Amino acid sequence: CKATRKEVKNSVDPGLRKNKDHINGILKDRWYALTADDQEVWRDWEDWDAKRYEYQMEIFTNQRKKKKKSTNSPAADASASAEKEAVSIPKKVRKESSGEGG
Repeated sequence: CKATRKEVKNSVDPGLRKNKDHINGILKDRWYALTADDQEVWRDWEDWDAKRYEYQMEIFTNQRKKKKKSTNSPAADASASAEKEAVSIPKKVRKESSGEGG
């Protein structure tokens, strides 16, 4: 779909490329020019994409719920801060140069 839109935009004059009504009109004409079988293929892709989106959103929302639950508990806060302390690296101490020789 995006490739078709890009192809149509590249086929028109640069001044008309930003005219969404013109581009959408060309795309609409192309859609109605497709055979019923070709339109059915695109509708199948649309159904598949809707199911994919729904599945991925479910995963996303479940992960957010788990993350919120774990960050709200005091035990999780304590373990997170302990983890940070264990991972933190102390800064390197600079030796002051005496300015003699070197």
